[in-house]
Amino acid sequence: RLLSASETIPDSPVGRFLEGILAATAQFDNEVRADRSRLGMQSRAKAGWWVWRAPTGYRNIKTSEGSPTLEVDPETGPMVKRAFKMAEAGKPRKEILLALNVSPQTLHKLFRNPVYAGLLQSRLTGPEPIPGRWPAIVPLDLWHRVQERLSSGQTWEREDETEDFPLRGYVRCAECGRPLTGAWSKGKGGKKYPYYRCPDSHGTNVTRDKLNNLFEMELEKTADDSGLVAIWKKLLLDQWKKQRADIHREQKRIKRKVSGLEKKKDRLLGLYLDGSINQKDHDKAATKIALDLSAAKANEINTDRKNWDFQASLEKATKGVSNPCQFAVSLRTATQKRHFYNLMFRGVPTWDGKSLNTIKSGAVKALQQFDSAASNMVALWSSNLNTFIEFVRGFDKLEVAA
Repeated sequence: RLLSASETIPDSPVGRFLEGILAATAQFDNEVRADRSRLGMQSRAKAGWWVWRAPTGYRNIKTSEGSPTLEVDPETGPMVKRAFKMAEAGKPRKEILLALNVSPQTLHKLFRNPVYAGLLQSRLTGPEPIPGRWPAIVPLDLWHRVQERLSSGQTWEREDETEDFPLRGYVRCAECGRPLTGAWSKGKGGKKYPYYRCPDSHGTNVTRDKLNNLFEMELEKTADDSGLVAIWKKLLLDQWKKQRADIHREQKRIKRKVSGLEKKKDRLLGLYLDGSINQKDHDKAATKIALDLSAAKANEINTDRKNWDFQASLEKATKGVSNPCQFAVSLRTATQKRHFYNLMFRGVPTWDGKSLNTIKSGAVKALQQFDSAASNMVALWSSNLNTFIEFVRGFDKLEVAA
């Protein structure tokens, strides 16, 4: 029953009718207040202000005009920046978690949050990120590189990587699909023997040396023995020079657009300061310019990423396809070696207890089909150009030991 401190409501049909009216009125008032609060939050968020609790690395503050925004937390902000740099470098996830003292779920959300690049994206502002009115902790290009790592499925370096078992976690059991583990088994007399094993004990145990030798033989099969690697290299280099010219033209176009939007933003501010337009019209136009500017700068970053050191990557790719076993030995870490293996094979190798099963990647297959027949080379080239370029791009981050 509804009780009122300021009104006497009789216990009768009329009183119960009044109770219903008072309850509906109170609910209506609450919903109106909630709607006004939501619209207020949405208006501020669309203007680039932060209306929520500060994420890790930031602190909530208000400007001198009372608008809510963020400032970098001097204690946790540098830790977040370091975490992004560690992620870009592929450092072990455990090491990053310890540095930030967060859970794996929180770490994933942190890396995916554009707030650290100075961008705002939420249900209040729409699907596209808009510029936020707070300092970025990491540069936008660094944030994008971490997104690429997360989206491409690249893994962090394992903490237990050793040269004792280079295929541990890479080759999988053909029956259950789980990665093989590696361990030393003690035999008679206390002597230890290295074995790869299936975690589910599917009878796929194999000595380390046997599986390593079988894998090396499979890797050697990916080598190009047609003698036409030099021709493939020249064709790719010529094609890249053409694409690079297109990229440079696109970069100039985007830079002109960014410069024009910056000047437009300055003119708009001048109109507001001299009283030619009111604040509402200024904020509306400024938001539109900010969105266009954010999109243009994102395109600028994407175009810059296309302009990678193709020639250096092509040199490494040429070495990789000419002598894959020797190239794998020259790579600095086990993680990089596995990245190279993924370029040479499609999917991951499987061990069924008797044989090692691998499938060559599309680029390797196409390269091995080259022969001296000009018509065949032209057909292969035109149908596999993008595959070859992406294959070479895969060598960009590989570091060869001096």
